[in-house]
Amino acid sequence: MPEPNKSLLNTSAVREFILEQVKKNRPGWKCTRVSPRLIKILEMKLRHSIDQVVHSHPSIGQTFKEII
Repeated sequence: MPEPNKSLLNTSAVREFILEQVKKNRPGWKCTRVSPRLIKILEMKLRHSIDQVVHSHPSIGQTFKEII
């Protein structure tokens, strides 16, 4: 189980993905950095989303899976 302060995100991959999306969708903007604060916000949103899914998942079976 990950420690509470251990990141669930691959920070380098997230930064690379954001910068690729900027190049693709905002060609006139020469963005070269991603703030650590944004990475932290994305981490918090991911943790919150996971918490919501775990909370709403029925307690049946042995597999944690998507709910339609």
